[in-house]
Amino acid sequence: MQNATRDTILSIDTNKICRPVQVEYFGIVHIRAWTERQRQNFVRLADKNDGLELTLQIFIASVIDEASGEPMFKQEDKTRIAELPAAAVEFVAHEAMRFNGMLDDEGDVKNG
Repeated sequence: MQNATRDTILSIDTNKICRPVQVEYFGIVHIRAWTERQRQNFVRLADKNDGLELTLQIFIASVIDEASGEPMFKQEDKTRIAELPAAAVEFVAHEAMRFNGMLDDEGDVKNG
């Protein structure tokens, strides 16, 4: 493994960093890495205690097409996603939060 440089770090495309997750009802979905700005926005949303909105926003931002790295869903899909099996949607959101360092060891949202 080579040492990181400023240029290699700053050239990272977070759209290309993803993790496959097996999800009941859906099959394998690919969850993308967030930017630090996105993570902070989700932490602020979590502070508002609107669990449904947080879950839906994380789901929309995190599920990507593996080949293109582009999001599979748009804001217009939010109502339809809210009608999908709760266990699957919540699982995806939880895995995305865990993958992106938003949860502490107990599974609670980290502050900042």
